[in-house]
Amino acid sequence: MYGPGFVISGRKIEQAFGECRIESMVNKNNETYVRIACGNSIGSLGQQVVPFRWISEDVAERFFPALEGMTLQYQRCRAPN
Repeated sequence: MYGPGFVISGRKIEQAFGECRIESMVNKNNETYVRIACGNSIGSLGQQVVPFRWISEDVAERFFPALEGMTLQYQRCRAPN
C-alpha cells in the first residue's frame, strides 16, 4: 500500500517531490503553523505555510483554512525498538 508521506529529521522534511526546510513554527491553541521552504533537483519551489493539528499522539491532520472541511491525515510510523 502506498500513500503520501514525508520524513522529518531535525529541520529537514523529505517528500516525494523534493526536500523542505522548516523555517519557523507557530502554535495557536491546538493548531500549529509551519513555514517551510522547499526545492527539488529542478529548482526552488518557494515558501509556504502548512497548518496542522494533532488528533492523537500518532495522528496529525493537515487542514486548509480556505477550504472548510478539507483535511489530510497522517499516521506517525515509529521506528522499531
